[in-house]
Formats: sequence, structure tokens, C-alpha cells
Amino acid sequence: MLKRRYPIGAEVTKDGVFFRVWAPKRRHVSVVIEGGGEHALAPEGGGYFSGTIARAPAGTRYRFRLDQGKTLYPDPASRFQPDGPHGPSEIVDPFTFRWSDAGWAGVKLEGQILYEMHIGTFTPEGTWAAAAAKLPLLKDIGVTVLEMMPVNEFPGEFGWGYDGVDLFAPTRLYGAPDDLRRFVDAAHGLGMGVLLDVVYNHLGPDGNYLACFSDGYQTDRYKGEWGNPINFDGPDSGPVREFFAANAAYWIDEFHFDGLRIDATQSMFDASDEHVLANIVRAARDAAGERSIMRTATGSMRFGTTTSTTRPWSRSPAGTRPTTRITRERRRNSSRRQNTAICSRGSSMPIKASAAGRRGSISPPPPSSSLSRTMIRSPTPPAACASINSQAPAEHAR
Repeated sequence: MLKRRYPIGAEVTKDGVFFRVWAPKRRHVSVVIEGGGEHALAPEGGGYFSGTIARAPAGTRYRFRLDQGKTLYPDPASRFQPDGPHGPSEIVDPFTFRWSDAGWAGVKLEGQILYEMHIGTFTPEGTWAAAAAKLPLLKDIGVTVLEMMPVNEFPGEFGWGYDGVDLFAPTRLYGAPDDLRRFVDAAHGLGMGVLLDVVYNHLGPDGNYLACFSDGYQTDRYKGEWGNPINFDGPDSGPVREFFAANAAYWIDEFHFDGLRIDATQSMFDASDEHVLANIVRAARDAAGERSIMRTATGSMRFGTTTSTTRPWSRSPAGTRPTTRITRERRRNSSRRQNTAICSRGSSMPIKASAAGRRGSISPPPPSSSLSRTMIRSPTPPAACASINSQAPAEHAR
């Protein structure tokens, strides 16, 4: 089998596009290319199906057909959903973008001023391109690191990002994937780092088709705060843990983010010998190479406690693990929640700033007209699969 960068998804190679998907509840999986026919994928074992299609250039749209049914589904690891989570996936070649940050060494914790940014409300346009044009203003007021609220795909035309469903796909509402790359590249050019807020504790209820491929992505063995949590320690949890670790590496590698803010870790249930957060940290650290990266987190784990606040990830000596300092001690008071995020939540304003090691604030720009947008549902979705997350509540406030 050809060497892959990530366990699943569509990857551009010299021989064409290599498709791989985990669908253990299916016996047949095929790729349907818009204007390019249908191509059966070969079973590998362990629930995986894969195959290479020679004529499928970047920009080609595709979906999966499962068990020869009539309904077509988006890729669980889609890199772009141009029509939203219910539409076709689009092949993306990340190597066509020309980065100019080769000399960027990353960011370290000491002395940083963080600014939390929601792209959809930061400018009237609500795009990465418009936000990139304003970066010099943030530099002028002393901001050194941007914390970008979640950008993965979600339904409708506005959202805070915490009920995303396509974890590898930057939302089409803010632009194309390369627009996000240009934003990060521009920030680095001004000497500012960029962190990404990621949600690994649940999935949004609308547009989540993972249950069509496998029942192993989520679990009802724990009670989640926003629907059923992710299955990190039950049957079929191995590929699920791999999926989320790969996602963390993906943002660091293909978009040059300088670290991750991991949302609500108290709802990442895991009774494994090694908590999944350790897997995620290790994958992100390895993806960064020689760059220094940071991580922040909110909450305390149900089956372990993070014993440090926001801190840098530094490269560990060969053969050792990064110093994540994650233990498996149960919390004595299960109702207590510690907040280790450098940017606290709870304010009605979507944009805040704080200094590492001390609380501070600056006046955010006035909310743009995008705050008054109404929620508009995406085009009619494909037939829904039975999903244990179908009764999840609306997007949670932060």
C-alpha cells in the first residue's frame, strides 16, 4: 500500500488520489466522482477500504456510496466541503500553497499576549482574507499570539464553531483552505503566532454522518454535556483515537498552526491506561518538527487531571515522550471543573485578549453585522443514518 500522511481521507499522490475510509459497518464502499464515474474501493481488513483514482485532480468533488445504496455521503475526513456538511467533498492538494514562513521558529509561552478571535465576527466580511488585512492593527496594540475559535465545517451560515462535524474541513463560510493558510502565513510574517481552538469532546447534531460509516465514533456509556461523547476507550476505539490524533497533527502540519486550545477536556472520557490527550499531544508535537508549539485546555479530565496550565510543547529527547504531565487520578470532587485555558470564556463578547501569566483586557472592535445573521439550514441533506447523537442539544455556549 502507498505511504499515507493520515489514516483516512483523500490524499493527492504522484499516481492520482489515494482514498481511504474506515467503515466497519459496511461491506461495500465506492467513490462517486462528479463527472468522473464510480470507483469501488478494496477492503483492507479492520473495516478499512482504499483505492487510488488516477484522474481526480485537486478541486474534484466526490462522495461515498455505502453498500451499493442510493444515498451518497461526504468523506468523514474531507479537507473541504464547498457546499456545507451535507454536500460533496472536494479534493485538496495542500502542497500547491507556497509558504513564506520557512524561518518561523514557532512560539513559546513566556511573555505572550493572546487575542481570541472569531473569524465570522472579526470583520464585516467575516472571512480569513478580510481578517488577514487587519492583522497589522493587532500587532500595533501588542498582540503576539492569536487564538482562533473553531473553524471546522458546520451547517447554516453562522456559528461559533463548537458544534462542528467535518473536523478536517475549514468552513467554506470563511473562504477556501488556502485562505486560511494565507492568514497564518501573514500572521507569521508579522511575528505573531496562531493557535487553533479544537473540539474533541462531542460532534454537532446536524451534518454528522460518521455513524453511517461506523457506530464506533461515539458512545452512550458516558453522559456527555452536549450529546453523546466520543468513544475513546470502548470497542473500536483504536481507529477513533487515531482519527483525533491525526486531526491534531493535520492542523499543525498542513496549516502551520502554532498550537491547539483543546475544548472542555472534562468531557473527553477515557479510562485507557494512556489518556487520549497524551496521544493528541504527541501527534501534534511530532507534526511540528523543530517548531515550538503551545497548548491550552479547558476542564479537567474525568479519568485524569492536567496538572499544569497553558504551557509550551517543547521537543523531547529522542525516545521520550513530550512532558504532558497527564495522570490517571480520579477527581475527588466530580463536580469541580478547573479551567486551564489562558483565555477564559463566559463573556458575551466573542473577542478577548489576555496576557500569559496575568489577566488583562483591551477593547474589542464593535461586533460586525454578521452577529445579527439568522441561522439558515444547509441544502436538503442525504438520508440520515441512525445516530446516537441525534438528540444532541444546540451549540453550547462558551
